[in-house]
Amino acid sequence: MFLVLPLILGLLACGGGGETPAPPPPVPGPPVISGLTATSSVGYRATLAYQADHACNAEVSYKKAGGTLMTRKWLDMATTRSLVLDLLEPGTLYDITLKVTDGGGLSTTLGAQVTTATTAGTATVTAIIDPATTRGISPYIYGLNVNGISGAPSHLTLDRMGGNRWTAYNWENNASCGGRALGHRGRSGGGTREPHHDSDAGLRLRG
Repeated sequence: MFLVLPLILGLLACGGGGETPAPPPPVPGPPVISGLTATSSVGYRATLAYQADHACNAEVSYKKAGGTLMTRKWLDMATTRSLVLDLLEPGTLYDITLKVTDGGGLSTTLGAQVTTATTAGTATVTAIIDPATTRGISPYIYGLNVNGISGAPSHLTLDRMGGNRWTAYNWENNASCGGRALGHRGRSGGGTREPHHDSDAGLRLRG
């Protein structure tokens, strides 16, 4: 009896004789970046590529000397990336700053440079149409920029008002402003002409 009691107490102290729980996994340190390259095959864009030792978001800032700082972000937690930097000028040196941040908030920042190619290349434009989100075009936008043309289609909803009024027409109040050809005058409603503000006299002199 005296030998059994210490054995029971020892088993209770060790968790009932079961296995010792494994320690929690170590928290990784800041992301380690390798293979960072910046290349440009066409003048208006460059590609920044790298690998991280664990998944991270990415933020890239880049600018030319004296230019505007541009920033792009990728928030998809990846380890390998090939990032396209756009809106660049051909034959120009750009300074690049890459910042990667992991899920624990640890980050690493590295710098790079790239000189864009001297050829602009051919831009690729992709149009994606989703029939589920499109709307019909209003029939009231179609017309002719000709006044009183003979034989015009009968279903036109616009006709030219004369002068150079198209670029200064306010559809909300049916008013327009004529340029030099009409003496810099405004027109409102059904066609009543009113003198323009005195501030437009300068435009008339410079025209």
